[in-house]
Parts: sequence; C-alpha cells; structure tokens
Amino acid sequence: MLEAGYLRVDINAVDAAVRNLPWVGDVTVTRLWPETLVVRISEMTPYARCEDGSLISEKGVRFRAAETEETARLPLIHGPEGHEKPMLAMLKTMNAKLAPLGRRIAVLHLSNRHAWTVKLEDGLVVAMGRQDALAAFDRFLTLATLLGAERLQAVQRVDLRYPNGCAVSMKPKAELKLGGLDAGANESWQGVDPMKKSKA
Repeated sequence: MLEAGYLRVDINAVDAAVRNLPWVGDVTVTRLWPETLVVRISEMTPYARCEDGSLISEKGVRFRAAETEETARLPLIHGPEGHEKPMLAMLKTMNAKLAPLGRRIAVLHLSNRHAWTVKLEDGLVVAMGRQDALAAFDRFLTLATLLGAERLQAVQRVDLRYPNGCAVSMKPKAELKLGGLDAGANESWQGVDPMKKSKA
C-alpha cells in the first residue's frame, strides 16, 4: 500500500505547492527508489521591494513574504509591471556607480512614459527623464564629484532633463558655490554643464 501511494504521488503538484511557499526559489522534486521523495529547495534572496509589498529577488523574480526589518530597508522599485528585471539591472548598475561616493539608491522610479527618477538614501532626487538613463546618471556623478561630499549634502534635486546641462535645486537655507556661481535656498541652475565646468 505504501509503495502504491508513493508511485502515485504527483511530482508536478508537489513542485507547485512548494513553489507557492514564501522565500522559495528553485525547486527540484525527484523520486528515490524504493520509497523516498527528494525535494531540493533554494531560497530567494531579496534585493529590492515593490510598493505593493512584494519583493524582487536578485534574479528579478517578484515574490511575496512577510516584511522584516531587513526587507523594509531594501531599495524601493516603482514601475510598470513586467519591468522588474531591467529595473533591477539599472538599480544594481547605478548603486555600483554610487559606491565610491558612499551613497545608495532608496527609490528607483520608472514612469509609464519610461522616464527615470532616483532618490538617494540621503533624500537627494535625480531626474533623468526619458533619455539614456545611465548616460544621464554619469553626468550627475561628474557633478557630484565636482561638488564634493559636503556641498552635495546641500543639494535637494538635480534635474538632468536637459541635453547639455542640468538644473540644481538647493535645500532650504542651503548655499552652494561652483565656478563662481551662487545658488541660494530653493533656487536652481538651468543649463549648467558639469562636463564643461570640469574643464575650467
């Protein structure tokens, strides 16, 4: 009777049931004669979270699990459904570029019109629009290097949706000086090209 039950086990049903469990990634179910069923499981490793409470694994797979203190600190991805993998790749690339500055992304946003915006953990917002996001982000990194860590803390928002420049908005009561230009509280620079400034 035990043997008959063993042989009748639906491996596909077992596989599907295990995959529906939280944190489960890859699953392999095999029969081991005479009466053993072997289930091998690999755990999901979360890299980011979504606004609906789901998580994104390092491989770009969306899954659900109870929130923990660790997952609550993960960067937030907000974008059209089905764009998890390209957004995850963008998040990883940008975070790698930010690493030398000691900063990380808190929120990565992709609008329905495919406009990119990021918010860093210190609150600084970088708007890149619909252009090549990585090329625009490199322009931000050039500007950040020119400013230095201390003066970058005074910046509230960098708008890179200009073909040859950017607009920089300051935090309240903050002042920034770059190349002889002053920007007071809540002011912005339009058309400032960080690449040209680096040559001055």
